[in-house]
Amino acid sequence: MGSDLEECPGLRHHGNQFLTKLFISGLLLCASFTLFYYFNEYSAVSRTLSAAVESGSSASVHVGEGKPQRDTSGKCDLFNGEWIPNPFGAAYTSSCRFIAHNQNCIRSGRSNTSYINWRWKPQDCDVPLFDPDKFLSAMRNKVWAFVGDSIFRNFAESFICLLSKAEEAVELSHDEDYESKVWRFPSYNFTVSLIWSPFVSKAEMYNYDVSEMHSVFLLHTDVPDAKWADQYSTFDYVVVGSGHWYLKNSTFFYLEKNTIVGCHYCGTRSFPEMGVDAAYRKMLGSVFRFVASSAHKPVVILRTWSPEHYENGEWNSRGTCNRATPYRRGEYDGKEVGRAMRRIELEEFERAALMGEGSARLKLFDIYQLMVLRPDAHPDRYWGGAQQVVKRKRQWPVHDCLHWCLPGAADAWSDLMMELVLNE
Repeated sequence: MGSDLEECPGLRHHGNQFLTKLFISGLLLCASFTLFYYFNEYSAVSRTLSAAVESGSSASVHVGEGKPQRDTSGKCDLFNGEWIPNPFGAAYTSSCRFIAHNQNCIRSGRSNTSYINWRWKPQDCDVPLFDPDKFLSAMRNKVWAFVGDSIFRNFAESFICLLSKAEEAVELSHDEDYESKVWRFPSYNFTVSLIWSPFVSKAEMYNYDVSEMHSVFLLHTDVPDAKWADQYSTFDYVVVGSGHWYLKNSTFFYLEKNTIVGCHYCGTRSFPEMGVDAAYRKMLGSVFRFVASSAHKPVVILRTWSPEHYENGEWNSRGTCNRATPYRRGEYDGKEVGRAMRRIELEEFERAALMGEGSARLKLFDIYQLMVLRPDAHPDRYWGGAQQVVKRKRQWPVHDCLHWCLPGAADAWSDLMMELVLNE
């Protein structure tokens, strides 16, 4: 994964005006990192979390009267259950034009499609399949936003494909890289925004070597990303989630009030080392403070950690995920880093729930427990780019065991989201 960098003299002194051209130039000349690839943002095992990791699942979150809860006495826990056979298969096909080619596993050559023949079944109740007509009718004149990284692209594309069974979505706009998009369902005046914000906080990236995409990140953990924060007052529902980009094999400088308070993989003793867990916790805290302090009160939904399933290596060391069936409940609980990051999310959600006015419009969307059981539902080598490794100076196909095939297991998220939003 690479060692810490040698100390760079240009980094020994700092003040409130960190972002000067001279400083950045000196900083970038000190960087040397591993290859940044399609999903190099996710190299979970390379990071050391300063928080201790308990074995087994994180405990359920319980908060005070009138506050959001994941476990409510007398109610079904939507996220505690198992995958059961579903002979009806997927609700849409690989011909849905909204699926990115990297997640369209069938069109990328995957012949074993048994992964689409499973349905999530909560332990204490049944959840109906997503009903696009009912959902669109309930969301007339509303605006939804999905804020996060490429896992949210998975979510949004599944969501749009399912809704398009009732009415075809119209794409209104996209950014230059097609990572942020806006769709509308005209008959319902229902708008869905996908906002590319992999850190959720304000972040600046500087490339040391453009050809290899070696990067240095300046992450303002106390400032929400303007890409979504500036539009916040227009949203009725905001689904937010992050985490994997915090695990990148890059140098991070963490800032608060525009002053460096810590760094990671920076190779200098001028700034204190800050663990990934601390930075992630700070970001979540700042986002929840922003939500609590805003006069605008949409429904804000925190999506928890989406687990990866690399076996026999990682993405850059020949790791694969070629299992053919889901795990049984209790058979597998994920990797240490995933459990730790999810625990941070649960703890910060509980803290936010106790912050007072407005917090009752927070909801927890804990996908970790259902998705950790689906090692079979990733693209693996069927992601449309696995054979491009020659151009990336590698001798073996790269497997994607982080994102999710569409159609596939991620479609269950919309089933649960509908239940969470419309029926709870």
